[in-house]
Amino acid sequence: MVSMETIVKMRNANQQAATEEVHVLNWLLVLVVFATKDFMEATVKMVLNYCTFEKCQALSCNRRGTCIELADGLTCICDHGFYGNKCESEKCQVLSCNRRGACIELAGGLRCNCDHGFYGNKCENVRFCPAITKPDHSTVKCEGFHGENHFQSVCTFACEQGFILNGNISTTCQASGAWTTNNTFCQAITCTPLKNPEHGNVNCSAPYGETHYNMSCYFSCDVGYTLEGNRKTVCEESGNWNSHGVQCTANQLKLILIVVPVGSAAAAVLVLLSVIFWWKRQNQQVIAGGPVK
Repeated sequence: MVSMETIVKMRNANQQAATEEVHVLNWLLVLVVFATKDFMEATVKMVLNYCTFEKCQALSCNRRGTCIELADGLTCICDHGFYGNKCESEKCQVLSCNRRGACIELAGGLRCNCDHGFYGNKCENVRFCPAITKPDHSTVKCEGFHGENHFQSVCTFACEQGFILNGNISTTCQASGAWTTNNTFCQAITCTPLKNPEHGNVNCSAPYGETHYNMSCYFSCDVGYTLEGNRKTVCEESGNWNSHGVQCTANQLKLILIVVPVGSAAAAVLVLLSVIFWWKRQNQQVIAGGPVK
C-alpha cells in the first residue's frame, strides 16, 4: 500500500512537470510570435516597396530629359538648359525669350521681361494693329517682319492718277496696337474754273466735277461770231488747262446784215445794192490793173 508521503511526492512531481510544460509552451509561443512579426514586417515591407516603386511616365521629367528607372525609384538625366530632380528648372538660353525680351532665372524656372510690342511666357506673341482702311481713289501697301498689320509694320499710301495725297504718305503700327496716323486721303486735282468767252459759251463734263482732272470743256460762239482758238480744252494732272486764249470775233458781213432792222425793207435793199456796187468796183480794179475812179 502506497504511503501518504509517496502520494505527496508524486503530486508535487506532476505539478512541477506541468509547470515546466507551461514554461516550454510559453517560450514556444513567444518564439512563434516573434517569428511571425519578423515575417509580417518583411512581407509588409516587400509589398510597400512594390507598391511605391515609381515607373517612368511621359511627364516624369517634364519632357525635358530622359527618365531612368532604379531599384529605389527613378532619376532624370536633364536636357541641356534644364536642371532639378524632375528637370523642372530652366536655365536662360539665347532663345529662351525668342530674342524679344530679357530672361531671368528663378527657383522654379525662368521669366521673360518682354520688349515693347511683344507678350507671352516666352515673348512669342506680337502686338497687332487693326487692318488699314484704304482711302478712296488710293492704293495701300503694307510690309513688316512680323506681318502686314503687326508691330513695326509700315503701310504706304499712293493715290490714283488725277488725285493728290493729303496727309502722311505712310503709317507705322506701334507697340500700343495703334497706327501712328490715320488722316490720309486722296483729293481730286482741280483746274481754275473757266469763264464764258464774250459772245460765247463753255460746256464742261467730268466724272468728278466740272473743274477736276481729265475734265473736257467745249467752247461755242453766238450767231454772227467766229471762234478763234481750240474748241476743246482738258484739265491736266498739273492742274492747268491744256489750251487757253479762246475768243469769239464778229463776222463783218454778217454784222452789217444783222444790225439792219427787220422792218426796214428799203434800207435792206439799199445796203444790198451798196455791197453789190462795191464788189463790182473791186473786180474792175483787178481787171484794169489799177484803181477805178
